Amino acid sequence: MIKQLYTLIILISILSCKEKNPYKKSYDIRSDIRFGKKFFSICISEDGTAYAIKGVGSHYLEPLKVESSDTSKIFKLDSIEVFLKNLDHMKDNPIIKPFRLDSPRGEVYYKQKKVYDDYKWDDFFWNLFNPIMRQIPAEFNPFRGDTHPFG
Repeated sequence: MIKQLYTLIILISILSCKEKNPYKKSYDIRSDIRFGKKFFSICISEDGTAYAIKGVGSHYLEPLKVESSDTSKIFKLDSIEVFLKNLDHMKDNPIIKPFRLDSPRGEVYYKQKKVYDDYKWDDFFWNLFNPIMRQIPAEFNPFRGDTHPFG
C-alpha cells in the first residue's frame, strides 16, 4: 500500500511539472514594440497561432529585459498569409535603422534573427502589421489608441 502511495505521489509530481501550455514557447516571429519602459511583444507561429505579452522592461534603447509582464490567451490570426508575405522582404533584407528621439521602437525577429529595428513606424512596419492589427486582443494591442497603450 505504501509503495503504491509513493508511486502515486511520484506520478502526480511528474505530471504537475509538465508544461501547462508548451505552445506558448514555440513561435517563429516575435515583435517587440516599446516606448520608454513599456513593451508589447507579439509571438506568432507560421500557422497563425499567436499570443501577446505586455509589461514593463528595460528602457527601449537597451536590449529588452522583462521586469514584469502579463500574457494573453492564445489567439488565431486570420490574415497570417498576408503577414508572412509582407515579412518575406525583411527576411532577406533586414531593416535596421538608427535611433530617433521620442518615437516608439519596433523590432521584429524571424527565427530568432532580427529582421527589423526602427524608431519610426514606416511603410514597411505598417504594411507588415496592418493585416493583423485588429486581431490582437485589445488589452494586449499596442496599435489601439483608445486603450492608451504607452500612456
